[in-house]
Amino acid sequence: MNIRLTASHKLAAMAFVVALLGTGVQSSAQEAPIVHGVPFKTGVQSASAPAGAHLTYYSGPVVSNVQVRIVLWGTATNPILASNLPGFYTGITNSVFYDMFSEYATNITAPGNVAGTNQSIGRGSYTGITTIAPSRCATATNCTLTDPQIQSELIAQLNAGHIPLPGYDLNGNVNTEYMFYFPPNVHITSGGSPSCQAGGFCAYHGTVMFNSKFLPYSVIPDFGPGSGCDVGCGTGSQIQNVESASSHELIETVTDVAVGFATVVGTSPYLSWYDATNGEIGDICNGQQSIISTPNGTYTVQQEFINSLNNCVASGPHPKFSLTSAASSVGTPFVLTVTARNPTTGTHKAFAGTVHFTSTDSSAVLPADYIFQPSDQGVHVFNVTLNTVGKSVTATETVNPLITGTVTPATGPGFTISAPSTKTIRLGDFATYLVTETPSGGFAGAVTLSVTGLPPAATSGFKTNPFTGSSAMYIITHAATPLGTFPLTITGTSGSITHSINVSLVITAHGPVDFALSATPPSQTVTQGNSAVYTVTETPAGGFAGSVTLVAVNVPAGATATFATNPFTGSTTMTVATTGATPLGTYQIAIGAYSGSLLHTTPVSLKVR
Repeated sequence: MNIRLTASHKLAAMAFVVALLGTGVQSSAQEAPIVHGVPFKTGVQSASAPAGAHLTYYSGPVVSNVQVRIVLWGTATNPILASNLPGFYTGITNSVFYDMFSEYATNITAPGNVAGTNQSIGRGSYTGITTIAPSRCATATNCTLTDPQIQSELIAQLNAGHIPLPGYDLNGNVNTEYMFYFPPNVHITSGGSPSCQAGGFCAYHGTVMFNSKFLPYSVIPDFGPGSGCDVGCGTGSQIQNVESASSHELIETVTDVAVGFATVVGTSPYLSWYDATNGEIGDICNGQQSIISTPNGTYTVQQEFINSLNNCVASGPHPKFSLTSAASSVGTPFVLTVTARNPTTGTHKAFAGTVHFTSTDSSAVLPADYIFQPSDQGVHVFNVTLNTVGKSVTATETVNPLITGTVTPATGPGFTISAPSTKTIRLGDFATYLVTETPSGGFAGAVTLSVTGLPPAATSGFKTNPFTGSSAMYIITHAATPLGTFPLTITGTSGSITHSINVSLVITAHGPVDFALSATPPSQTVTQGNSAVYTVTETPAGGFAGSVTLVAVNVPAGATATFATNPFTGSTTMTVATTGATPLGTYQIAIGAYSGSLLHTTPVSLKVR
């Protein structure tokens, strides 16, 4: 269909005609670029979409992942803007509300069999706020700006480096939307239509060329008391009405970014999603507000028209996950592919949500949460391990749980292995790990073990290999083996099935070369003329391998102490023989032991009666 957008038609749809500035193109009034806006209107707003409303795709571009940049026109703007709008844009661009615009992907053919731009609309972000020192209307006196002057200011501020340059998607399309907000003294005209007055507008969005790219911007006048916009631009509070008008322009930009250069519906290559009778996505639902919840807070938005629901809504269709996987064995990692899909058709190439994984297998090894990146183009692969046959894996988006998908991979018989996570030994000793094989799904084969990561000069071996049930793994260290902690990987293999686990080996040094001395029992009681026998033991430490010589000190008069073996290693006995001349009483006998420079003592008690 080829419908010329006349001036009267545009006013009826509240779309404002403005001159094309900065492009070098001369146009007639009938074919001037169209900037759409929120019309100034008092009274009760419509609560539903006009009959027959429908957005048609006309082959133009959309914004893949919008990056919102707030631009304040000087320092006199209302402070509530700087304190509220950053949270507003952060919230709505990462919300269930924003997900519904994924319906308007452009991987379709426009009327006349014209190919679309093959884009998807994914969530966006807030990139910051900039206060400019404009060349016009910079003081607090009343001042009027035209849309061409605002365009010129935007280009000048970008060229001067006072406003950050726009960001782009992977195909070179602009992602940044510059949202201009103005102080109370600034009035704006667009194609002869005034801001905040009857017959005028509350806000609008447009397009200008910058570095040969379509650069979108929006214009939102002051909504404060006495502005006029306080009575004709919504029925909520000042900030609620600003939020509603801002969402109107933002979403219209996202779904119709090059509208500023469109002149004719049906043949213009610039229009994207548009209703020839009712205008853009926000025009159809003008004035219909909703309060939405986002991860960043609660905000007011204007409802938008959704084709699949044929109505104005604040939540609706959304992307979905498609999960695919190859067949695998229990206990063996496999590749799981998660593809985000548009609610209409095709891969959601601009998907930007966070995916979280769950499984009906409580022992599954699942990936960590993952934030989709632009380079993913809506597709990412993950490693998953299921340890039980017939269990499913589900991927769910963390903000919008309705974006989800489930797959039950084909899993055959398999096994898992387990072993102690760590062993600590002294240098020259050996460590033993009990490796256990747990079959699943009817697995009945034998498992062959191997280990990697051994420290230098260490050797390994297995008690039974291949094995079923359990087997012992030995790690033997030698004098040349270094001290430290060594990560080891134990791998079990049976046919095409492989399962690995990670353990660690800690090797420490021996303590100082020495020995400890002890005697038992600690006390004995004898009658005069009888003997008491004590067992004396030396315990080597730090590699001590010498012999020990014993002496007994403080033996009572008339008694003698003798040792069965002296010098000795290990243990020996000490016999204390009393006579009739040994005085009655209790005696503390000190047993001394020495080997070279090493000397230790241990006490025993003897009672003579």
